Amino acid sequence: MTYTMNKAAKLFLHTFTLLLQIAWGTANLSAKTSTVEQSASLLDDGRIICVIGDSGTGDNNALAVAHALESMNCSQIRILGDIIYPSGIESAEDPLLQRNLLGPYQYFIDRDIPIFIVLGNHDHKQNSEAWIEVAKQHPLLKFPNYYYAEDWGEICFFNLDSSFYEKIYFAHKRYAQTRWLRKALDTVKNSCKFSIATGHHPYRSSGGHGNASWQLSLFFEEELIGKIDMYLSGHDHHLSDEGTAGGTRLLISGAAGAHKYDLKEASEDKQFAISEYGFLIIQFSRDQQNDIVARYKFYSLIPDGKGGYTDLKEVWSGLKKGQGIRNN
Repeated sequence: MTYTMNKAAKLFLHTFTLLLQIAWGTANLSAKTSTVEQSASLLDDGRIICVIGDSGTGDNNALAVAHALESMNCSQIRILGDIIYPSGIESAEDPLLQRNLLGPYQYFIDRDIPIFIVLGNHDHKQNSEAWIEVAKQHPLLKFPNYYYAEDWGEICFFNLDSSFYEKIYFAHKRYAQTRWLRKALDTVKNSCKFSIATGHHPYRSSGGHGNASWQLSLFFEEELIGKIDMYLSGHDHHLSDEGTAGGTRLLISGAAGAHKYDLKEASEDKQFAISEYGFLIIQFSRDQQNDIVARYKFYSLIPDGKGGYTDLKEVWSGLKKGQGIRNN
């Protein structure tokens, strides 16, 4: 079941955690953040956003997903965390970068296709700061900060570090990100007609990890759910459309390489879930009312029975009409 609490308990916990964040995190308020202005429109030329998560094993399954993406005409790749298993990287020169990321996705780098990333819990195990230096050395890897926004005109992205709210030892980092997110949402609320947030951990999930912890749920429910159109996450190693919460569509794409989990009992309002390797794609267009709609499709790899894969199959699709940024 989705984590819930009564109004008084929610207010108390929210106030208490906020005070802790302020006490521990004021030194981080000047941390580098950014809103990246994009010159292209995601509505132009049928652009395809390819979304993967938990890809960082460097094994045959991860390589098969990377190879399958080459046939999708991706205009950009988005990796929803756990980019390098098992423990992230030590430095920007870590050899696992080539083995688990740059090598498998060289096809896209050679074609100037950008790769936007957010960090997962495994990426925090060693030197997470090194990812900012990695992005400086490899301009097609987009990671200016642990959290950052993108302004594509009528479409906006808010890329978050969900581990800050999942792990208690990151509590001192929460206030700065929450404060930044509120300002970032407010900045584009009049221009953004379709809003998407990305992060590693799901709000609710039919997968092995299940729904978010109480502290992460509190963040989602206070800051995102009901305010944005779509939330994309990984962490659970499957593909799923978990339905909507407060009008926010919840999609999980965490099946790009890590070992598969068995699915749990269906979460509330779940539409689709499958424990197979694969990915998600999203395309934007306008409907007859001139509203922006996102058409999304999940693809899974077809095993050949010999440890490899023969082809792709579309396993689920859906449509979400944008409402922009709103008060929940």
